[in-house]
Amino acid sequence: MKKIPRFAVTELEGLIQLLQGEDIPFDLEGVSMGASAIGGTTEYFLVVHDEDFIDTCALLMDYFSISGGTQEPFEGTCPACGTTVPKSLDCPECGLHFGFPTPDGIKEHPFYRFLEHHSLLPED
Repeated sequence: MKKIPRFAVTELEGLIQLLQGEDIPFDLEGVSMGASAIGGTTEYFLVVHDEDFIDTCALLMDYFSISGGTQEPFEGTCPACGTTVPKSLDCPECGLHFGFPTPDGIKEHPFYRFLEHHSLLPED
């Protein structure tokens, strides 16, 4: 089993739908962050089978718009809403844009740092 860190409770619903939609078995493991006298927060690791690790990371990279900066049209199933996308830079249903550089804000996310630390980020 492989652990993929860390996701806020507000991100879980979308991630659960994404993984269930792809029939990837997973578990969630909560960890308390910043515990103090006034409380803390709980973040979650996704726990997946070794054989599903690469596919799960790829799905999550799509979900969080982590890319190598390519501008090639996307063809397939939209990772956000499940609509079939016929070679386009945008999903016709939800408007998700494909093929742009990784937004700066996501570079602070624990999942991005995990990918960076393990040399799993796509090439520019």
